[in-house]
Amino acid sequence: MDLGRRLPPEIWDNVLSLLSPADRRTCLFVCRPIHDFVLRLLFTTVTLNFGAWENHQFTSQDWEIDVRQTREELADYRSAMAWEKLRHIKQCSVFGGMVRKLIVNAYAPGNGVFERSCLIEALAFLPNLRAFVWRGESPRMCADLVESLATNCPILEELSVPRYSKCLPLSALHNLRCLSLIWQDASFRSAHMHHTSWPLNPLPADPDQNFESAEEVKEAVRSVLTINAKNLRELILSGPGVWDSPMHVFSNLTHLDLIDAGGRDEHDPVSWGNLKLIFHHSTRLESLSIVNRNCTTGLLFDVFQSESSALPLLTSLKIIEYVEDSHPAWAFDISEFLRNKPHLRRLDLCIYLEWVDMLPLLSVIADLQLLEVLGIDIRGETLEDLGMLERSIPRRVSALRLDPLFYDSPMLPRWLSLIKDHLQLSFFYTTSGHEFGGHLKVDHLLTDPGSLVLVGAGGHMVYVTECRDGGARPGEWSKRRLSFRDVEDFRDKDWEWLLRHHQL
Repeated sequence: MDLGRRLPPEIWDNVLSLLSPADRRTCLFVCRPIHDFVLRLLFTTVTLNFGAWENHQFTSQDWEIDVRQTREELADYRSAMAWEKLRHIKQCSVFGGMVRKLIVNAYAPGNGVFERSCLIEALAFLPNLRAFVWRGESPRMCADLVESLATNCPILEELSVPRYSKCLPLSALHNLRCLSLIWQDASFRSAHMHHTSWPLNPLPADPDQNFESAEEVKEAVRSVLTINAKNLRELILSGPGVWDSPMHVFSNLTHLDLIDAGGRDEHDPVSWGNLKLIFHHSTRLESLSIVNRNCTTGLLFDVFQSESSALPLLTSLKIIEYVEDSHPAWAFDISEFLRNKPHLRRLDLCIYLEWVDMLPLLSVIADLQLLEVLGIDIRGETLEDLGMLERSIPRRVSALRLDPLFYDSPMLPRWLSLIKDHLQLSFFYTTSGHEFGGHLKVDHLLTDPGSLVLVGAGGHMVYVTECRDGGARPGEWSKRRLSFRDVEDFRDKDWEWLLRHHQL
């Protein structure tokens, strides 16, 4: 019986899209029609690994000869596989036509001239490419690659590339809906490492990078934003260049992520008061994320308080603030802002505040009727505080990131009762399991998991439904998956959003 012909193609696409990558590969052997359906899903996204990113994760073993040889062999193997994929793209037009998203992990030794040349040639055979992602800086993305994208990929609408010392001619791309520009230079490494999980290259022997001037950087950012202003809907931008962007760009944005927009460090402050202008122009904004590790951001929270009625369509808000000299008034400022956001369904707050200062904020969170996704760092003192935390989490919440710091922490079973019984969670993650009245591990969450589907703690992530008897955990994420995580890995946009910009 030919299963593939019993249902319309649209139904098969919906069914197969719910499967894990491993299960999709199994479906290749069912029958020819299903093989063709799943083939499109499997190779909609193609990942090219130039070198081995593990070579840029420094450990004490990296200096041992046998480890270095093993990693060099791994880098050679992955580069060879990348070359084979590029060769197949050039030789098979059907395969090239399937590819919608191309991801490049650039961690090869040397200058990468060969890798870049092969990639530039292959882009001519990807007419349906819609998304392009570049991670790493060995080799670096270059102007020729940008020009090739502009020439050969006319429907490209998503671009995620590093911001290097040398500006890329991104203004050659005119139809971008989603743009991500994240700092990736040695001078920004310490800040960048904290809000991006994927690995960076070691410092170069010669740090002289021939940096453009600040004005040249501003002009490059201003140019690409202006040219794409009509179509641009999602923008992720690091550095203070956002303040020099034309304000009309923000009128069409629905998603905005600002990474270290206050400057590079405490010696390069930028007034967050300019955020008011962005708020006034961003009348369609649905998602706002602000990540800061470097500068004092008191003015930022002043804006939230004074512009509490701005962004009426906001459904997602993320604030990651790692400056430890926080002020009690910040919780009040955020609370006033949240009171006027009736459509908010995703909230992620990483702010260092004492328990008593968090109380007004917890009260507002409890009243967010549509809230389904919550991330929070909380400092408490007693078992009674945990009870108040329980009452402050709306029952609709199905995804939770919780990082507590209790001076007299309740016992671990009490925390597990909150996670697995009190809330009907599908997803739970904690960055460190040491503050749960004992060391909370993934195994604790996998025992009688209730409604949980995906759980994580302390750098480990496991799909509950893929665990087997006898302790086998085939659903556990690899280090690569944790480092380069995206929506396809989570299979849920909300879960990916909740951990975005966090260092796992």
